[in-house]
Amino acid sequence: MREPLGLVNVFWPECECTLSPWLQQHPVKGWVLRDPEGKTGNAYGLELPANVITGADQRIVGFFRGIQEIEDLFQAVDDGRITTTRPSKATLKAFIESKMVLMETEAPRMPRTEDHRPPFPLSFTVHVSASQGEERSNSSSDDFLALQGYSLKEAIEYLYDFNPIRVHLPASLDDDKRYDFSLILPERESSEQMKDRLRTGLQDYFHVNVSREDLVVDVYVLSLSPNGKIPPAKPPVEEGMGGSEVPESHSRRRAA
Repeated sequence: MREPLGLVNVFWPECECTLSPWLQQHPVKGWVLRDPEGKTGNAYGLELPANVITGADQRIVGFFRGIQEIEDLFQAVDDGRITTTRPSKATLKAFIESKMVLMETEAPRMPRTEDHRPPFPLSFTVHVSASQGEERSNSSSDDFLALQGYSLKEAIEYLYDFNPIRVHLPASLDDDKRYDFSLILPERESSEQMKDRLRTGLQDYFHVNVSREDLVVDVYVLSLSPNGKIPPAKPPVEEGMGGSEVPESHSRRRAA
């Protein structure tokens, strides 16, 4: 007979006056520990609420955050459908079809600024490299700024406050490649000062000059339908219902 899995429910901060009536209406199978100050959970590395699944050997199988039916979670553990390897975009479909359940090997904790600090020595050097992962993040403090998983167009959008649809890149750089931009300073600087350093580093790395230009460009291209017939014209938009004139040109930002 299979030994039961264990689930420890830790509640904090929770008043007994509200916890007891809730438990009477929602019986919980397993142990319930009321920890209003979070001291017991913190002693085991729990900084955030999480499901902690233990096996019959009293060893922790894994940690799970999110909304999940406990019986389904137990069944996944019993079936061996537990993994601690996070799926990538390429393996996500197979992961879903396999009905695997992702669990963490460590208890979740409060996010810290240092978690996103790139591992570079303190300097005024801007580090640019091709991204190795698929995540996209923007992290900063008063002494570092890091953009992870940004395309060149997205980096220009952020650093120069440009609308991305108005950024024109040279053909050799107009691709979907992702980059990491990192600056770890030996002293504190303002956000604008750090952005200015990253702007210089970006232009030096890609050998481009980012500037604003007013250009006249085509907005619409007209062509005949495949059968050579002109479709009937659409009725005009009534005034006051969001109609607007078609612009003859618009301004674009060029990186050349």
